[in-house]
Amino acid sequence: MYNEISDDMARKQTRESLIIVLDKTINAFIKMRNIRKDPLEFGSF
Repeated sequence: MYNEISDDMARKQTRESLIIVLDKTINAFIKMRNIRKDPLEFGSF
């Protein structure tokens, strides 16, 4: 019983940290594309 619970928690944590990493990567990618598209707005994010 205990092992199943801790496994579930670990899986949830892993998924959450993956989502966070993906989110940061996507945000950085969007910023990079925006910079390339409009260099005048470089300082506005």
